[in-house]
Amino acid sequence: MKHLVLLLSFFLFSTHAFSQFGLKAGLTHSFISLGSEEIGFSSHETEFNPGLTAGAFGKLWLSDVIFLNPELNFYQTGSKGPLNALGFEQGKQAALSSFVNLGVNVGYQLGDVLSFAVGGGYGYLLAHKITVTGSPENSFFAPENGTTIYTGSSIDNDLLDDGRTRYAANLTGGVGLNFESLIIDLRYQRNLIMGYYDTLFEDVQHTILLTVGLMFGY
Repeated sequence: MKHLVLLLSFFLFSTHAFSQFGLKAGLTHSFISLGSEEIGFSSHETEFNPGLTAGAFGKLWLSDVIFLNPELNFYQTGSKGPLNALGFEQGKQAALSSFVNLGVNVGYQLGDVLSFAVGGGYGYLLAHKITVTGSPENSFFAPENGTTIYTGSSIDNDLLDDGRTRYAANLTGGVGLNFESLIIDLRYQRNLIMGYYDTLFEDVQHTILLTVGLMFGY
């Protein structure tokens, strides 16, 4: 929690010095590529897995075309699809994790409308939801059917073990459409550190975020 307070304090201090700031909200789609697929241990075919995102951001022009913006946002990421282990069908699983994330991006304005940005962020896990359907009874490989939600102390006590943490670092890149105070942003995000997932096989979390925002102080 101390780390989360520090993230919030840094964002508020940063945006106070910026001449422009804004609010945004939108949808996410997320999936996981499993490193274990390469050795034939398991596979996870991706299905559409929607989530929500919302946040605030600031903007500082470093030159006529280059800008810097910190952002503090809530987003959901996870995966959805059939579970297979050693060639056996093990039902379906949908996972959705909720994060608060502090990020910093460097952008390039190409003309009046189009912009590009790359950057990174550091997230804190707020909640994790897993829903399993169609799993065989007494399966050794798959979890039981039902929905499990981890929040608060249950994240630390039940979800995180073997040295896993609530924190997840990420890299992002995307394109934006700027119509004066209205901004439409499409972004890809890849997690570098997935402390809350099993990293034995180097699984990778992917998230696509589509947001619409309003800029103030334009």
